[in-house]
Amino acid sequence: MITIDSVTRTYGDFTAVDDVSFTAQPGRVTGFLGPNGAGKSTTMRIIVGLTKDYFSGDAYGPGVSGMKIAGNVGILTGMLLIESGVDPIKVTEYSIVLSAAALPLTYFPILVVSNDPAYMGEKTNGPILNAIATFYLVLIVIVAIATIPLMIITKGGT
Repeated sequence: MITIDSVTRTYGDFTAVDDVSFTAQPGRVTGFLGPNGAGKSTTMRIIVGLTKDYFSGDAYGPGVSGMKIAGNVGILTGMLLIESGVDPIKVTEYSIVLSAAALPLTYFPILVVSNDPAYMGEKTNGPILNAIATFYLVLIVIVAIATIPLMIITKGGT
């Protein structure tokens, strides 16, 4: 759980975050919306522990509760992604496309091994299972071949 209670962060005379309070419950998606300059990034920096000593109020979360850096890797990675200006939706789209393109490379060796009597003994695939597996392999090869051109044609889904 992440709790922010009456957090204020100033830079000289400029107040970036003014008396912000909220709780992000585990297992729930919490939206963090506001216009440019509203203090969203500054609040995230406080949550992940990048500005531990430079704010007033109370913040309890992975970055400020004394957790070791290994526990913060996911949060820090996400924070760096957001701070870099990279669109997380684009990253997700390209990750899915590359995963789809690589799927036959992971499925084909499993199909080969499952038909190798030297490795599987009497437990090799039968003809019906091989027909289904071959159909599935052909299907994922077609999807893999189509994904990258479709991503180029649609300009990344835009």
